Amino acid sequence: MTIFSGAKRWQCLPRGGRRVFFAGCLGIVGFASILFLSAEDNAESGPSGEGGAGEAVADQAQWLHPVPGSGQPEKQAVHGVLYERYSGGPKTTIKKLRSSLTATSKPDSKGVVEGVTVPAELSEGEGLVRMRAWLVAPKTGSVRLGFVSPREAEIFLSQDQDCFRRQKLAWNVSWPWRGWSPYNPEGREKKTQWSEDIKLIEGQSYYLEYWYESKEEEVQSPLQWQWLGEELPSAIPSEALRPFVPSSGDTNDNGLPDQWEQEVNLVELPEATSWSDSDGDGVTNLEEFHAGTDPLDSGFTKGFLRWDLWYDIDGVYIRDFTQSAHFTRPPTQSRLLPSTITPMLTAGKVATRLSGYLVPEVSGTYQFALSADDSAEFWLSSDDQSENRRLLAFCDTWKRPKRYKRIDAQLSELVELEAGRSYFLEVLHKDQMTPGHIELVWRQIDPVEYSQRTSPESEEDLNASLQPIPSNLLRSPRDTPESRAIGNLKRSWVEQY
Repeated sequence: MTIFSGAKRWQCLPRGGRRVFFAGCLGIVGFASILFLSAEDNAESGPSGEGGAGEAVADQAQWLHPVPGSGQPEKQAVHGVLYERYSGGPKTTIKKLRSSLTATSKPDSKGVVEGVTVPAELSEGEGLVRMRAWLVAPKTGSVRLGFVSPREAEIFLSQDQDCFRRQKLAWNVSWPWRGWSPYNPEGREKKTQWSEDIKLIEGQSYYLEYWYESKEEEVQSPLQWQWLGEELPSAIPSEALRPFVPSSGDTNDNGLPDQWEQEVNLVELPEATSWSDSDGDGVTNLEEFHAGTDPLDSGFTKGFLRWDLWYDIDGVYIRDFTQSAHFTRPPTQSRLLPSTITPMLTAGKVATRLSGYLVPEVSGTYQFALSADDSAEFWLSSDDQSENRRLLAFCDTWKRPKRYKRIDAQLSELVELEAGRSYFLEVLHKDQMTPGHIELVWRQIDPVEYSQRTSPESEEDLNASLQPIPSNLLRSPRDTPESRAIGNLKRSWVEQY
């Protein structure tokens, strides 16, 4: 089962080739054993200098002691995860704190955790925790990954041991749904803290990364998994985890391949990380790497639209989003999407927005069709200015994929488009319960023939004539100071609502 779209492959293997690492454990607290160096210890015993790649590598080696053996993660002698903790304020979110970290930022504490739970005694004050490991599948089958946390958390996984290909599978941005599993027959609505089905192959290694918001004297519940056929989830055992060791292809451990950073001149920004948004276009450097776009160019990106997502917003109607305080705030997540058809959403209580430009190659008369779950609005401008856009189609209630004829409003009026001209487009979307989706498609038609029809068009004929909008006709939105004034939206655009 393929679970991720392929990005350019950069191997994220353990440093030093055929070596393994061993970390001793000092005492047992609960069921997690951990070896730590505080930030002060690092400063005293670490190498001199101003920081950077060499220091990060040497500092890492102080507490991960190499012993002879194989460098393959599945054959490492040490079980557990690499633990790093960064301090933060009481209102710090994962997104804010992570975006503030640089390639030279040092964690306040770090070590190798034998289990997947860090006891409260080891988490002093507010902060952000990152755990990294290779997950070695004990068997072949379908599994879901999840967590139970009263705070923000995110799970990333790669389809192999390459850390650069990681994708977010599960997350939580508010007080969660506790203790239920998607496979539990007594379970409730599926929430985002559980991933979709993932196919794992016995003996293969998969890069795993887990971020969570840490509160003082609060025990973080463990990472969990549930194999298909199991009645209840369970904590991921330490025997299936190998502590992550930074790759020789990522010398400063910023989560991006060194060769790609050189190719796109990101080396000119030594503080940049995979979570940074170096060009300020709302898309992280990691997402730019996955999309194959320039992380230092905030202008048009050919072949993509920007997909913004806001989580934890109640309601099924667009007005539930546009009339809420969330509408004028930056999105929870942004990514580049090479289509006007979105992936199926596994999150409930979500609002999304597709935005960018359409540049037709052929002049003519076009008609658009919209399908969505729950509701959506399609807006198109007569030029490249967002303030000139008009509402052309909408869905007032949920529609199944490829169902474009349930209400007349799903089909737009006929629109004349000129080849080579840019037209601002936008789709606003609101979904309350999973799954959710957007499908915007089009067709070029003969207006004379269309006007002479004597009978209604069947849904079968309509679907046969509609086509996805080619990605090479799409451009991501321009990023300007005005567009960033109110949550990446133009002030004049917001005031229209």
